[in-house]
Amino acid sequence: MRKNKRNLIITLILLIILFIGIGYAYLTSNLSITGSTKVTGNTWDIHFDNLLVNENSVDATTPASIDQTNNTSINYAITLDKPGDFYEFNVDIVNAGSIPGKINLVTINGITSEVEDIIDYSITYSNNNNPVQVNDILNANSSKNIKVRIYF
Repeated sequence: MRKNKRNLIITLILLIILFIGIGYAYLTSNLSITGSTKVTGNTWDIHFDNLLVNENSVDATTPASIDQTNNTSINYAITLDKPGDFYEFNVDIVNAGSIPGKINLVTINGITSEVEDIIDYSITYSNNNNPVQVNDILNANSSKNIKVRIYF
């Protein structure tokens, strides 16, 4: 009886090992997932366009113009001689791409520290005179007209 009991235990242990092996083999077999996806291309194209200088502005030593290299900067040089002098232009910010854009910097460069207390500037939306702000969104396939004004 003892020998039968021992053989039964050995047989049970071997069967348990066999079932564990079969279960492991079944669970670790190759898993195949098939399907198809389509990723459409997105475009990034934000630039300036349609620059128009206010006719009452002072004469510029270098009139405002959009940099033709990448259309993402505007260059000009002016001299404001007396209080009340100003230089002003309107320009479109165009998002011709398929991804919305976010404004991350609103500034004018080139105002020296000697005159920064008497020269002021504003960058506003032309339709409502609200200031252009960091984090403003420019939706895909749209444009906004802004007014840049530098004054003494």
